[in-house]
Amino acid sequence: MARTGRHINPDLRLWSDKEDKLLGTARDEKIAHQINRTETAVLARRNILGIPAWNASYSRPSTPAEEALLGVVPDRVLAQRLGRTFAAVQARREIKHLPPVNPVRRRFTQEEDALLKTLSNLEAARKLGRSLQVVAGRRRYLAS
Repeated sequence: MARTGRHINPDLRLWSDKEDKLLGTARDEKIAHQINRTETAVLARRNILGIPAWNASYSRPSTPAEEALLGVVPDRVLAQRLGRTFAAVQARREIKHLPPVNPVRRRFTQEEDALLKTLSNLEAARKLGRSLQVVAGRRRYLAS
């Protein structure tokens, strides 16, 4: 394009100021139809320019009191209490590098690892209160 002044693909055209001003004033699909572009192109251009979607309802910012509960109250309970999604609470906690309150995973201790050397997978699973798959996986991990 720099050499010839023409697009490699003649169907591609630059965005005009008039088109840019339309972004965010209505739904992307409506604007796409109006300016004869794809909905994906409108979405991408709007995001590049940092223009929020039309009638977008973003979540409210967290208060200091809500932030203080992250990592103290289980994510699912906190999500219900705050009227937010579980994913939103979990993501916010992870952004702040806070561990979960009741992690689903339980790390193996050195004593449990030592026990795996003396017992079968089934016996170890029963004794440690873990699933057979977890014990077998841990044994494979220790062997590598």
